[in-house]
Amino acid sequence: MNKSLRRSAGLLVLIASGICLNLLLGRIASGFNTPLYLDTVGTMITAVIGGYVPGIVVALSTNLINAIQDDYNAYFGIINVLIALITTYFYNKGLFKKIRYILCYILLISFLGGIYGYFISWTLEGSYSGGMVHDISAYLSGLLHIDIFFSDAIASFIIDILDKVPSFILASIILKFVPQSIFSEMNSIGWLQTPVGNKVFKHINKNKSRVISIKYKVIIVISAACFMIVFILSAISLRLFSDYSKNQHINLAKQAANAAVLCIDPEMVDDYIAHGEAVPGYRDTENNLEIIKNVSKDVEYLYVYKIKEDGCHVVFDLDSADVEGSDPGTLIEFDEGFTPYLPALLAGDEIEPLITDDKYGWLLTVYEPVYDKTGKCSCYVGVDISMQDLNVYKKNFLMKFSSLGFGFFILILALSLWLAKYHIVYPINTMAEEAGKFVYNSEEGLTNNVEQFKELKIRTGDEIENLYLTFVKTTEDSVA
Repeated sequence: MNKSLRRSAGLLVLIASGICLNLLLGRIASGFNTPLYLDTVGTMITAVIGGYVPGIVVALSTNLINAIQDDYNAYFGIINVLIALITTYFYNKGLFKKIRYILCYILLISFLGGIYGYFISWTLEGSYSGGMVHDISAYLSGLLHIDIFFSDAIASFIIDILDKVPSFILASIILKFVPQSIFSEMNSIGWLQTPVGNKVFKHINKNKSRVISIKYKVIIVISAACFMIVFILSAISLRLFSDYSKNQHINLAKQAANAAVLCIDPEMVDDYIAHGEAVPGYRDTENNLEIIKNVSKDVEYLYVYKIKEDGCHVVFDLDSADVEGSDPGTLIEFDEGFTPYLPALLAGDEIEPLITDDKYGWLLTVYEPVYDKTGKCSCYVGVDISMQDLNVYKKNFLMKFSSLGFGFFILILALSLWLAKYHIVYPINTMAEEAGKFVYNSEEGLTNNVEQFKELKIRTGDEIENLYLTFVKTTEDSVA
């Protein structure tokens, strides 16, 4: 196996090991019912050994796999990605060699995880419903006399510190046993030329451009493109999800309404209006309607009206959690939202589902006619589905999509930057560095320069390699 294949295989093993370690430690922490997560240890290790891109891949993959079992994990995709970025940055800058920077690192990633976790829980549930966070929050609220909003945030931050400290220690211990040769192998990945020494590497990284470096041009273009893609996909996905959820609500309402229609005896509607519960069979029918209503918690109201010119005459009107149903025979005036549909309702025709937002709330309403033996409409079964949950579903969907979307956005940006560095920036800057060393006052010095230039062995397989080969040939011809 050649070096390139060996390094690629090693990188895949590193990524797979990081993912497995995250999943294994996460399951162990969950199995012992601890407040810890320990699902970032593999991310930290991979980021230190492999750098930004492998660390981000491990972070995103871990969250996606966990989200299959519990979609709540999808909300935290961006946090693991940021931990990978921060870990790589601290390691590359040599900051893990000093205690104060280690403390800053732990506080920073704990702040991101804790406060973001708090934001997610507060947005979805209004507060933490239980567990150690709830207990710490209650204690802090009483001790410091602060609002539960702030005590929850502080408690979440504290719990995340308790998670990140052992995670960092465990990652550090494992890294102690990683051979230095593996670090060297991983650092060599990506070079499409002879790798340069640290001194030259730092120099070519600091090369100044007249206006703006190719590296930053790539960052700007890819960032703008990815941001637009994420924004457009979010808008489209949200619209599709909203339409899908609305159709699901409509289908649910129609199913309930059609089931209720089968319970109604159209020949008895006028008797029900006139005498209500005194009519034999009224209570049995009402009980059957209650069963239909209670089958789905999303059914807010279920009622049966006879539509006349003067308004809606109640046949059945079931109690809801907040509103007591009207008695049989009660006359209810038409809501403004029904005005365009009145001609069809008075004619006994079917109408499309409609959405109204009035004193009863934001509701999706389905009306199904009940026909007698002659084909005449005796009354309508009305089913109202609350649309408030739709907003919750949309918000949850958007938060999950945005978290994972921006996680992939960072991955694409990091990968693009990595490719730009190793395929464009480093080869060009290395050639410029070596060309700047050329001396022309000595044939021996010029020959040495040409040999050093040939030792770069740039093999990008594109126009840059063509430029390199042309430059090599030109310098060789100048020596001959």
